[in-house]
Amino acid sequence: MNSASRYIFLGIVAMAALGLTLHNVKNAGGATLRIKRKMADLERVETLQARNEQIFSAMKILGDAGPPRPIEQVLAGRTAEVHPRKDLPLIEGWSLKAADVIFNEIALSDAAGFIADAENARPPWRVAECAITPAAAGFGRVALVMQSVEMKNP
Repeated sequence: MNSASRYIFLGIVAMAALGLTLHNVKNAGGATLRIKRKMADLERVETLQARNEQIFSAMKILGDAGPPRPIEQVLAGRTAEVHPRKDLPLIEGWSLKAADVIFNEIALSDAAGFIADAENARPPWRVAECAITPAAAGFGRVALVMQSVEMKNP
């Protein structure tokens, strides 16, 4: 091969290299954008995974606790009218239990004690609604709507 052929060959290789370089530079912007989108998708998936782990650990804790104690047991000797409400379905076999609890004449400190006992039960009952009608000093009528969750299909 003579020197002119070598220069032509090197010129062709240089042109091909330049063409490939320009092609890669042109496509790098699109690849960078795809990588950024995939990284954002990965961050969203990791966030959802962390949230799901929290939810499933809470569900496991509640599932291990068994069904909520009947609200009548939480009363612990206090006199009240209890009117259970219809269970409402939540997600994946869970339901919301609710009951109206009405203390017609109770020391307000006893009502507070009942609420603390209900919230300390496992799984807990929570106060969804509360109405207090005062009577004599420190006494009154307390109407509560209590709620708890229960796994229907363990």
